[in-house]
Amino acid sequence: MFINDLFSIFLLMEQSIIFISIACLLSLSVLFYKYRTGVVFRIGISIAIIAAYSGLTVDFFNYSHLFLGDLYEVFIIIAVILGIILVFICGLYLSKTIIKPINRLIYHSQQLADGNLVLDLEEWDKNDEIGKLYESFRKLVSNLGPSIQNITLSSNSMNHVIHELASDVEEINTSSEEISVITQQLSHGAKKQSEMIDNSLTQIDNLIELFETKLNDINGNATQIESIASQVNMLALNASIEAARAGEYGRGFAVVAENIRQLSANTKGTVDGVKNTTESLESSVSISIDNIKSSLTILATVSKNTANGSEEVSAATEEQTATTEEINARAQELGNVANQLEEFLSFFKI
Repeated sequence: MFINDLFSIFLLMEQSIIFISIACLLSLSVLFYKYRTGVVFRIGISIAIIAAYSGLTVDFFNYSHLFLGDLYEVFIIIAVILGIILVFICGLYLSKTIIKPINRLIYHSQQLADGNLVLDLEEWDKNDEIGKLYESFRKLVSNLGPSIQNITLSSNSMNHVIHELASDVEEINTSSEEISVITQQLSHGAKKQSEMIDNSLTQIDNLIELFETKLNDINGNATQIESIASQVNMLALNASIEAARAGEYGRGFAVVAENIRQLSANTKGTVDGVKNTTESLESSVSISIDNIKSSLTILATVSKNTANGSEEVSAATEEQTATTEEINARAQELGNVANQLEEFLSFFKI
């Protein structure tokens, strides 16, 4: 009888150890299911089958309680201590394989949110989900820095182009003022009639030459502005591409790049208007010159045609002045956009 009881005690001790181990390993298998899919989960299922096979039922616990008494309680305490040690070991493993890389990702994400792109991200040798997430974040940071640098260079180039555009607009305004002065001189010379015909002819020839020169200058400046607008459009397109590569971080900048592209297109349209205006102006002046030369024999007709031509030139110069003012306003808008872009990019530390 004593031998049978002793055998039952040892059997109960063995099954209790199996029960505690199964409980801990099942908890561990559920906890690691997403990170070690397959192996640990199958181990947990296998142990669960062993537990079912070992016959751990309510009747067994009642039976063991009747035969063991205090020894059963002591053994349960030992099994619980072993389970706590096992859970502690599992916690250390979790801390090393999951919590540590997650904390590292949180730290680098905070640095990135503060605009710091100079991050020392070493490669992670794990190939689990956490390792893949860390490696994706590392590639994102490594690609973001060069993208911001390219955008900064593009912004500086665009700002330089805008300054040149403003300078060209100022030259056009100066030319318009000179043309206005010339037309006033033409009108004044036409009123002197016959006694100043010879002097007026010489002066008109000189003014015609100067006027043609100014028209050529205006056409040259308009061509240059058109080229600058095309370059700005190309820069805006490149900026849109870089913003698209930046993903969510570059969404706001993509809107700015599109606005710059639209402003560039408007500038090109304005330049085309300037060219049309200068061509119309040149045609009007040419007609006025032909009328002046054909009417030299009639002093009154010469004076009248000269006055009319001066009025046409004055109207054309006023139209050109309005056009150049619009170009100047567009250039200022582009300058404001460039300044906002530089202010935005200054947030990042490259």
